[in-house]
Amino acid sequence: MNSLLKLSSALLLSSSAFCTYAANQSVTVNYTLTIPPSCTLSSTTPVINKTLPVDGTNVDADFSIKCNVAYMLDIKSANSTGANTSVVRHKDNTSSTIPYNISVTGGRTPVVVNGTPSTVPAQASTTDDKYILSAKLASGLTTPNYLAGEYKDTVTINMNY
Repeated sequence: MNSLLKLSSALLLSSSAFCTYAANQSVTVNYTLTIPPSCTLSSTTPVINKTLPVDGTNVDADFSIKCNVAYMLDIKSANSTGANTSVVRHKDNTSSTIPYNISVTGGRTPVVVNGTPSTVPAQASTTDDKYILSAKLASGLTTPNYLAGEYKDTVTINMNY
C-alpha cells in the first residue's frame, strides 16, 4: 500500500509539473504598403512657342498635372507687371514694351499668374488636372504705332510637391 501511495503521489506531481510548463505563444505580423509620390507635369512639348495676334485674340497653351500628393503650382512671366499681366519686350530695344493679359483656367484650385503659388490638395492620381494658359494683348494694336520687330516674354510653369 505504501508503494501504491508513493506511485500515486509521483503521478500527481509529474502531471502538475506538466501543466505548469504549458504556454500559449503568438506572433503578430503588421503589413505596411507605402505608395510613393508620383507627379507629372505634361504638355505637348517641353517648350511651347506661341505668337500673340495683333488683333487681341486669345492664344491658349494646354498643360496637365497628374499627382497623388499635394502640390504647389507657380506660374510666372519674366516681364511681370502684376497679377495676370505682363509685357512683351522688343528684342533689340528693351524699353519698347507692349502689355498683355495672361491667365490660367481649369484645375481644381484657382491659380493667379505672377501671384502667390497655389496649393492643390492631394488626390488619387486617376485623373489629370487640366489647365489652360491664355494670353492676349490688352487691346488690338495699330501696328504703325509700334517699333517693328519681335517682342518676347517667357512664362514658366513650376510644379513642386
